[in-house]
Amino acid sequence: MTTDIVIVAGGTGGHVYPAISLALHLLKDGKKIVFLTDRRGIIYLKAYLDSLHPIVLPLDRKGAGVLSLIKLALQVIQSFFISLKYVKSTKGVIGFSGFPTLATLLAGLVMGRTLYVHEQ
Repeated sequence: MTTDIVIVAGGTGGHVYPAISLALHLLKDGKKIVFLTDRRGIIYLKAYLDSLHPIVLPLDRKGAGVLSLIKLALQVIQSFFISLKYVKSTKGVIGFSGFPTLATLLAGLVMGRTLYVHEQ
């Protein structure tokens, strides 16, 4: 399936709600999108599961210390490879911050896609 845009946001409502707003606007314009988020970000997408069909990347930022950082780094790498699957059939990637954005924008960079970053 060819996708027009991959949208990725994670972590908090401050990242996810602007991404939801853009995603719904693009859907209304007939664009095909893929919405990627993390385990924290999915909480804000519950009302939009049927329209956005979000994909949850395996990122879980719990704990502190060296072991937690190693675990997070491995999760970012795993999320990068999952993101490649969706990025390879898209024209561009829009990132709205959070750890999922890092993995997905890197996948977009590797695949030579147009990258956009939203920050407020």
